[in-house]
Amino acid sequence: MYMHEKTKPLPSADEVLLCDSKTTGEEVEIFWRRALFGDGNKIYSLVNADVLPYDVSSDADQSLQDLISGTNTRAGKQYRLAIICGSDNEYRCPFVSSLDKYVRPTPTIQQEAVQAYIEAKLVVQNHLAASIVDFKRCSVRVVKSNRAGVGKSLYIKRKAEGLKTKLAAFVNVQTEHVSIPLQEKFINTHEVTHALLKYTSRPELQTARLFHIDISHEVQEGIDIFLFNLLILGCLVDNNGHVWRRSRNDLYMIEAMPIMKNNMSSGRAMVLQFEHPIFAILPAITCTSPQQSLQIYQGEISKGIYANMLDI
Repeated sequence: MYMHEKTKPLPSADEVLLCDSKTTGEEVEIFWRRALFGDGNKIYSLVNADVLPYDVSSDADQSLQDLISGTNTRAGKQYRLAIICGSDNEYRCPFVSSLDKYVRPTPTIQQEAVQAYIEAKLVVQNHLAASIVDFKRCSVRVVKSNRAGVGKSLYIKRKAEGLKTKLAAFVNVQTEHVSIPLQEKFINTHEVTHALLKYTSRPELQTARLFHIDISHEVQEGIDIFLFNLLILGCLVDNNGHVWRRSRNDLYMIEAMPIMKNNMSSGRAMVLQFEHPIFAILPAITCTSPQQSLQIYQGEISKGIYANMLDI
């Protein structure tokens, strides 16, 4: 939906509500009010409606109907609101059923087009931004591999060293390499936000920092929502309401060894796909093993635009 307006930036945190089993009725009602009583220029999306608890979903349905009735009495009032849920679970969501007349077929989505759109929006051309060390000037980069021990951390370390060297002459720009390891099965957004808030800069300071988010292979849950909120919406909120906002002048490098799964394609053939779809649309680079690097040097396999050769 947002791709149709090419000149506008990526959606912000106030435009998208990613629901989970802990989303409250109050959060949903606040979102309804923001969407229905805004200026009508933004597109508001409530995502994963089918995972809301039944009582929260019922209350959301009632509050939405009441608010829509209120907007209908206001002449010329327009709003753009989308509610997204999985077709296999829509029966679990009362307000999705009540809005059946508004259901629209899911459009065909080209993964490559989404990836190109997101990458273009994440490019920062400011010569004093941390993205100066990225090969495409992108403020977000996933550093991934198919196995451990092939130089992902070393690649990020090299970028941090390069950032410090390139901006050494600009004494008014604060450079820093911040590493945050994630090793539990489920990502605790509160703890990550709390860790990031320690690096809140003063308004008068200009920063160009590299944030290294190291996602261990043991992490299995919460990856999509965490990375989408941080990198696409640019915002994380902890349990106390404290907000961390991603600065475009900083560079976020996500180290990961994504889990892959077999999935049936439209042609009825089995294809490998990411267990966490967010990895399929974020700008990425793949670190190769020594054997793969040798094969690339010998011309046996194609290097490709995203392959990082072995660094010693």
